Amino acid sequence: MKRNFMSVCLKFAVAVFAIGLVSAPVMQARPGKHSQIMKVIRKYDGCDGVESIVLGSFLMGIARMAASDDEGGNILKYIDKMAVFSAEEAAPGLKNDISADLGKALEGYETAMEMKDGEDSMSIYFNMPSDDTVSEMAIVSDSELAVILMLGDMPVSELENIAREASQN
Repeated sequence: MKRNFMSVCLKFAVAVFAIGLVSAPVMQARPGKHSQIMKVIRKYDGCDGVESIVLGSFLMGIARMAASDDEGGNILKYIDKMAVFSAEEAAPGLKNDISADLGKALEGYETAMEMKDGEDSMSIYFNMPSDDTVSEMAIVSDSELAVILMLGDMPVSELENIAREASQN
C-alpha cells in the first residue's frame, strides 16, 4: 500500500502534465487561498526523502478539459489547485518535524472521515468557510506521512452527489 499511494498520484500528475503539453491554458485560480497545509508542503519541499507535486490552475484546467465527460470530472471543475506530498522516505527526525507542523496546520480543519487498517491509517479533512462550501479537502495518510490536498470552492451538495454516485457503483 505504501508504494501504491505515490505511484497513483505520480501517474495522475504525469498524465495531467502530458495533456498540458498539447493544450492551451485555461482559467486562473481564484485569489486569496492561504492554505495552512500548503504552507507545510512548501516548507518541506526539497528536503531529503520528501516528494511533492503541486498542480496549479493551468494543469488543473487541462485536467478539467480531459475529464469533462469522464467519472471524476464533476469534482475537477471545482478544484483550482492540487498538491501531492509524501515524506515516507524522510529521516525519522524530519518526519517528526513534518508530523508536528502538519498536526498544527490541521487544527482548524474538520475531520470528515478516519479509516484504519492494521498499521495503516488515513483521514479526510475539510476546511469549510461556510456551511455549503468546502475550500480545502486534505486526504492524509499518517502511516505513510502523505497528503493529497485539493483547493477550490467545492459545493457540499456536489460532494454529496459524488459520494452518492460512488456508493451506487
